[in-house]
Amino acid sequence: MAIFRFKVRDEAGKLKTGEIEASNIENAADKLVESNFIVIELSEVKQNVLDLDISEKFTKIKSKEMVFFYLQLATLINSGVNLVESLIALEEQVDNIKLAKIVGVIRKDVLSGVSLSDSLRKFPDVFSNLVVNLIEAGEAGGMLDEILEKIAKFSENDQKVVAKVKSALAYPIIMMTVALSVVVFLLTFVFPKFVGIFKKMGGDLPWPTAFLMQISNFLTANIWTIIIVSISATIFFKYFFNKTKVGSYLWDYTMLSLPLIGDLTVKANVAMMSKTLGVLSDNGVPIINALNISNKLLENQILSNIITRTTTKVSEGVAISESLGKEDYFPPMVIKMISVGEKTGNLSKMLIKVGDFYDLEVEMTIETMLSLLEPILIVFMGITLGFIAISMFLPMFDMIKLIRK
Repeated sequence: MAIFRFKVRDEAGKLKTGEIEASNIENAADKLVESNFIVIELSEVKQNVLDLDISEKFTKIKSKEMVFFYLQLATLINSGVNLVESLIALEEQVDNIKLAKIVGVIRKDVLSGVSLSDSLRKFPDVFSNLVVNLIEAGEAGGMLDEILEKIAKFSENDQKVVAKVKSALAYPIIMMTVALSVVVFLLTFVFPKFVGIFKKMGGDLPWPTAFLMQISNFLTANIWTIIIVSISATIFFKYFFNKTKVGSYLWDYTMLSLPLIGDLTVKANVAMMSKTLGVLSDNGVPIINALNISNKLLENQILSNIITRTTTKVSEGVAISESLGKEDYFPPMVIKMISVGEKTGNLSKMLIKVGDFYDLEVEMTIETMLSLLEPILIVFMGITLGFIAISMFLPMFDMIKLIRK
């Protein structure tokens, strides 16, 4: 049960405040209305639902553990075990102490009448928007075990993609880190001493050496300013793009406008929305509800606005394909496949096919981008280090000439 803080007026018009316990905010409002109160404000009191010690707070729940959790819960429910008994079994079996305590809280919530999806919402760091909304649909459609199996499959596929990206990026990141460290060390410590020796001998610095010397002087004189400004700018832009509506919209628009990244953003969102919409409609969820739930999963605000407009038009009797056909960004192939699905009565299966196809497209696009990244980094580092080497060798040749004179 959750605690809700309220502000109400009684029958005499007197203002009252207090707290009430209920399974959800709707239930809390019903209780207050039944007591002849006029509700003015009602909000949930955030509680520390987990009793964790210091070490458990920093314990990470791995993606693999979540995949097993979803699969085991789906298997138990599919075998006829009720939800509470299934959660009790998982609470005893889970090795991760933090996850076991979370399952314990969920079990208590479900036992007190809270829906599974509402209980999962208390742990946004563990259960994503996608998971919560799919489980909500599974509860509504009586297909919780099937939805849990699909969530496990989604999570496993995401885990594979993330692992592949991390593996592919490891070598370039190590190379870039080493190269930048070498460049900073050379420009900050080695280069100034080397040039100082050359100046004492009365020689003029070649332009590449003079150019690097200016960079070196700037770095050594302003290193702390650069660090402070970089950290401050990172914090500001992170807040601006993540926490403000204007910044969030600007970021989403930029992501759609960039070459390759814009294409990847569209494909990833189309894949997620299509598969979710297909699974929900295939399991009897009304298309308007399915569109609303699928829309919550979109990470790009501009694409989400398109689906919001589409949902409104569909509720007025317009076909999904017709509505999307008048919008930007959605690929023509997606619209044609949805149109075929609508005409043949196989919309849900067609949407799942669209999702599977674009999942593969996303994976191939990521592999292509990563395969291009490595040679680009190698060329960039080669040019940078080569320029530094030339800048150091040119004065050496001049020094030899000076010594001979």
